[in-house]
Amino acid sequence: MAACVVGNWQTTEASVVAGGPLGSGSASGGSGVKVKVAATGQTEVDFTGMQPIMFSGTAMGTTVKGQFVHTGKATGQIRTGDATSFNGAWEPVGKANWGDVKVTLELTEPLKAKPFDNLPIASVVDNATNSQTGGVVDVDPLLGKAKYDCGTNTLTLTPEDNKGVTWKLTKTSDLDK
Repeated sequence: MAACVVGNWQTTEASVVAGGPLGSGSASGGSGVKVKVAATGQTEVDFTGMQPIMFSGTAMGTTVKGQFVHTGKATGQIRTGDATSFNGAWEPVGKANWGDVKVTLELTEPLKAKPFDNLPIASVVDNATNSQTGGVVDVDPLLGKAKYDCGTNTLTLTPEDNKGVTWKLTKTSDLDK
């Protein structure tokens, strides 16, 4: 594990800009998720305090707006490679345990609807891809394949292909000894 990613973190922002032949959109929000990364790569994600991610876009000429939020806790194993690196690959090892993590997706335009209401994310992680959700709803938040970049007490996780949600985190503390 890269030493710079080890510690207790909290998300400050999740953002995405997506586009394709059928439409485009953007999203932002998602602060308040707690992430604990151990020196072994064991990673715990607690969505309990997550603020909604608001999105807006067009799909086949229609404006689409809404928000989504995750709740619950997940664990997984992450590998980064070189312990001295400040950036590189953020790779899941095996499958994450999505436990009780759920996602709620609310649409506000063109109509009010809740296509997902406390849907267990485990039921969609193996069957969905970022392209199926337009890259706006993160199907494996913080535990999927990404690139990491450490700054001074900051960590940014960017989807490997730049399609999907980019998470920005701030270090809240080192790990308890």
